[in-house]
Amino acid sequence: MKESTIIDLYTSNESHFQKVIEFVRKNVDVKQGINRFFNSSLLTCQSNAKEKIRILYIHAISAAGGNNLTRNGKSCKEFYKKLQNLPEDHQIDLGDLFKCFGKKIKSYNDLFKYISRNNLNFGPKKTALFLNNIDWVQRNIEISQKIFREYDINVLELMIPVDNVIVRILNEILCPDKNEKLDQYKDFININNLFKEKLGPEFMLIEDLWFWGYFSTKGNGINRAIVFNNDKFFTAEFLKPTKENRKKMDEFIKLLKRK
Repeated sequence: MKESTIIDLYTSNESHFQKVIEFVRKNVDVKQGINRFFNSSLLTCQSNAKEKIRILYIHAISAAGGNNLTRNGKSCKEFYKKLQNLPEDHQIDLGDLFKCFGKKIKSYNDLFKYISRNNLNFGPKKTALFLNNIDWVQRNIEISQKIFREYDINVLELMIPVDNVIVRILNEILCPDKNEKLDQYKDFININNLFKEKLGPEFMLIEDLWFWGYFSTKGNGINRAIVFNNDKFFTAEFLKPTKENRKKMDEFIKLLKRK
């Protein structure tokens, strides 16, 4: 879809979007449980910086769908080779990580482009998830456990790991009655650009739509139904199935359906 078309869809449905994003903003603490759950092994990890980065890469490739053990194994092997030039230190410089991928890599944006284009079975979504997890760990664990000695990254360098769940929710908000829908792959950059412009440093709230959409959709692919998913609610390890949380899911679904 053309960037101008996405902007038009947003403009036409901005009021509805703002209601949904305000709900997400108010409940960001509920979603934080998933970050703590998936990164818990690193919160008190005594491994060196190199090993923490490798673990985060494996987390991303395993968590983001489209998994094939053979392809994942090759990807992780190649990534492990790249890290061999890192010092065996408890903490490293961010520039040390960049150098593993070539002299031209000077920023998160450069690293995103390199990994998403060159690593087997690790496209834009998984690369974005990997770099976001590094960022979360760096900002949320104790100083003694941080990966980098100094970390001066503008949040706008990160990317939303756009997937089918996020796109399904955005389509419900921006184009529920349109034949033309946003696409996970074709509109990855356009979606990131749009919400960086509209939400500024808060643009990653769009990633939270995955959390809410996980419990509020059934089926597969972009046409999954908008409905409470009882099975996911009671099997998720990162969210307690309380009455309060169920109420929040129902509220989110009502917002989506403009009720």
